[in-house]
Amino acid sequence: MIMAFPKKGSLEELSKNYLNESVKTTEDAIANASYIIAEWISDNAYYRKEIRNFIYKNGSVVSKIKKDAQDEKKTYEMYYDFNEAVKYIKHYRVLAINRGEKEKILTVNIDFNEEEVYAYLNKKIIKDSTSFVVKVVEDAIKDSCKRLIFPSIEREIRSELTEKADKLAIETFGVNLEHLLLTRPIKGMVVLGFDPGYVNGCKLAVVDKNGCYLDSCVIKPFLKNASEAALVGSKIIVKNLIEKPAVEEAPSNIAILGRYIITPEIFNILENQAPGKGGEIQLTDALAKLDKIYGNTFEGKTYDIGNRLEWLKTSIEFAMDDEESKNDLIRYMKEIIASN
Repeated sequence: MIMAFPKKGSLEELSKNYLNESVKTTEDAIANASYIIAEWISDNAYYRKEIRNFIYKNGSVVSKIKKDAQDEKKTYEMYYDFNEAVKYIKHYRVLAINRGEKEKILTVNIDFNEEEVYAYLNKKIIKDSTSFVVKVVEDAIKDSCKRLIFPSIEREIRSELTEKADKLAIETFGVNLEHLLLTRPIKGMVVLGFDPGYVNGCKLAVVDKNGCYLDSCVIKPFLKNASEAALVGSKIIVKNLIEKPAVEEAPSNIAILGRYIITPEIFNILENQAPGKGGEIQLTDALAKLDKIYGNTFEGKTYDIGNRLEWLKTSIEFAMDDEESKNDLIRYMKEIIASN
């Protein structure tokens, strides 16, 4: 009778025929009827499909850090207050959020405009807005959504996102593994490994010619408006650079080895850069005009190949480290020395 949306009468008159030993009051009768309406709405496949499409197109995956959560290594820091559209979220972010939730670091939900869903169902279900049962049906619609439809659809969407993310992750791993297996063997070479990352930074690691670990670090060349601590950690901020200074002009005892990751603005600076040391346009002078430069310090032997003798010394030392060339080089050098 409620779904007929009568205009005459009252809820008391409508419910009196349903009162019995189990249902003693009008409120009980209306509550039972509301549960039945809520179940009916939830079971309607057409409504569920429309609501699911709306949430997928307009909803956002939202994650927050849990109260008192322990994330000592800040593994999930970028997801402490995260929001991204369901239809655009990247597969690797879905997997990271799932891990954070599983480890009890993050809470995750899908956020959307619930009022638009209520308005849609009201328009579809309520046939006469002047009926005295409208408020009962509106409450039943909200109950159906909050208790039945929304949790179910959120589980469906998150399950679909996870399934797609798992599939893409496996495909990506397969492609990367194929490229790795097809790479030619690297023998007798120092190798720098580079794992790109836009937000969390690029991971760099170096192994020597025997495959032994030498050093590693994380650099964050793409972040804007970030704190210095977030960018450099234990690295140093370079305040000044001088090309080939005299000893008394050197601002510190730290030398630059000439390996840079530079943003494109350097080209505009170089176009207007005046000649410097040696009458040449020096990259060092242009770098000094950048707002900030971050350096990764390490201790080790350096080679100056800026003049012929040092370049020769460098070549000889590297050749002496090469087991294939070492003996031939020694023999050749002995011949040269003997002939002179």
